[in-house]
Amino acid sequence: MKQSLILPCALTLFSGVALGQSQSGPPAHDRPVFPSSGSHSGLPFNGGRSLDASIPLPQHPPLDEIPPIPLPKGAVQGPVSMYNPMTYHDALTNFTQELRVDSSTNNDESAQSLGQEYSGVGPYDPAFENMFGFGTMSAATNHASYPQSANVKLVMAFTDTTGAQWWFNGSGSMGDAGVVVTAAHCVYTRTFDPGDGSTVTVNDWADIVYVYPAWDGNGNQWSPPGSGEERQFWGYAQGTQFLAGSGYINSGDFDYDCGLVRIARGTSRNVGMLTGWYGWSYGASCSTIKSRTHYNLSFPGEPCSASLHTGRTMYTWNGNFDSCDIIGNEIRIDCPGNCLDSVWGGMSGSGAYYIDSSSGTTQRYVQAVCSNGPADHSYGDYCELWQQFVLDMQDFEDDTRTTSEDWEPLMFRATGSTTVDAGQAMDAGCEVQMVNATDANPPSQNYVMEIYLSTNNNISTSDTLLATWTYNFDAGSMANVKFNVPAPAIPSGTPAGTYWIGTVADAGLPGTTANDDTDTWDAQQITVTDPPPVLKTIWSDDFESGGLVKGGWTKKNNRVKVSTKAAYNGSWGLRLRKKMWAQIAIDTTGYTGTHLILARRSSKKYDAGESFKIRWSVGSGWNDLIVSSGDGWDPLTVNLPAAADNNPNLKLRFKSYGSQANEWGDVDDLAFMGWQ
Repeated sequence: MKQSLILPCALTLFSGVALGQSQSGPPAHDRPVFPSSGSHSGLPFNGGRSLDASIPLPQHPPLDEIPPIPLPKGAVQGPVSMYNPMTYHDALTNFTQELRVDSSTNNDESAQSLGQEYSGVGPYDPAFENMFGFGTMSAATNHASYPQSANVKLVMAFTDTTGAQWWFNGSGSMGDAGVVVTAAHCVYTRTFDPGDGSTVTVNDWADIVYVYPAWDGNGNQWSPPGSGEERQFWGYAQGTQFLAGSGYINSGDFDYDCGLVRIARGTSRNVGMLTGWYGWSYGASCSTIKSRTHYNLSFPGEPCSASLHTGRTMYTWNGNFDSCDIIGNEIRIDCPGNCLDSVWGGMSGSGAYYIDSSSGTTQRYVQAVCSNGPADHSYGDYCELWQQFVLDMQDFEDDTRTTSEDWEPLMFRATGSTTVDAGQAMDAGCEVQMVNATDANPPSQNYVMEIYLSTNNNISTSDTLLATWTYNFDAGSMANVKFNVPAPAIPSGTPAGTYWIGTVADAGLPGTTANDDTDTWDAQQITVTDPPPVLKTIWSDDFESGGLVKGGWTKKNNRVKVSTKAAYNGSWGLRLRKKMWAQIAIDTTGYTGTHLILARRSSKKYDAGESFKIRWSVGSGWNDLIVSSGDGWDPLTVNLPAAADNNPNLKLRFKSYGSQANEWGDVDDLAFMGWQ
């Protein structure tokens, strides 16, 4: 399958998309799709560990140990030119190019995207935005809900001029399925103070940027998919292609401190299709900007007290900006300088958005990103998006989407319990989001989805195939469709333990094969347990054959016979006179809780010291199980000692210890049982 080529926007002509709209609108929430055909595989567990290796986790320090990127100490810059160019960089190839400036840009123009916002697949929580204000920064809640879900924690690596690598965290917001809006200094760093008063010089782009949408800050660095720790609520993504304002790169001008991160197609995931994203806005008069209520969610990590601003908590506040640069491109919040009422390190790149319902629908538009502030935290400056930035961002987003169909399964999840017995089906079906994060509009066609059970977080065709299902539907561009998966059945004989269930989908369709499976967070971790033991009949004999023909019987001599006089049920039973005996060998390997069910009676003529006995042995002598004398018919269930369990050498002996013909014992309806 040919992989789609993604060209940097520096190498493509301007797409001609009018400001305020995109080639394809945000995904529609289609109704779930059910399979039109398919079946469970019925294949056995293929045994051992998966043939493929686990997906390696991101190679960065623990999230809670990474410091915030130092908040730059800004100064008013200007005069500003709204057609200031952008620069593109690919960290893998080290290709860098400044993009051309569009001659149609107009400093006096203002615009906002039309219908660009997308609320993702989680719950919608607009009431969240009515809870807080500037001066009352509070911990965000309901991270799985939109608009919270569209805000991200960034982890980025920079290599300084001496070759030392530095890790930092920052913030950002989703601008499209595979694009993050952040600050230019989060993707290109000039210099910084490592905390000891010295200056570290970088003057270079990030090596890599990891994206953690709505990170909840709980637990250690890593945790299994499906848990409540930091890879919740939407997993992670990564990117090595960036866009940043040339004015910041070349001179540190914070009027151009806006940047973008492209999430790598194939080697990462279009996580915005799950989280949703915001629209954009640029321009507008200072009075208009100040009249709007802006909302800002971020991950402050610059220590303020022993417990505040650890970088583990997403905070939110909202309110009005206090002032604008007269000759620049920054808007300002005046801050008292305290922990919960000011701008702090770690908030860099977070988006300040406003809400506009004038079109009849509620839309959110990012106006600016958190940029810089002084050491005393007396104010915080946010860099506004500008026209040339938006023009290049649209091209960047379009090139990220591509125009070639490429289906990607995300978020494979059980709708019921994630614990299942081997040999049983899960108690409910599963769901998976099938997304086409491209501007291609494919025809109605079949989509084949194979369901696998894996011993690690890497779902592949080397794992145990559980089922194959075919879906047929007519999807559009930027499609996000929920596929319903019938409850997977776990093969009998699957050892108890931790497994992952996921899918390999869209093989044979256009697009890259690297994103055809649900790995890591997109796989569903399950626990397979041993099935509860089943009570089984290991051996039985009701003597209705008229003889001792059931396999395993041995007897003292040929005078040991069944008799109609010994029947409890039916016509025949076993009678043992004088010192006659009969015994049976039973293999109890794999059984526990073994016990004997029978009916028995004994003659009343036994002399003192004589009796009818049922005994057991595992090779080291005989032991009494039942001793009777003069008892009438009595149905019994008798438990054997633990030594009789899981033993291939068990023997049961039925023997009369008498001396006369009228001294006897009868048994009928024998059944030897055990749990397996």
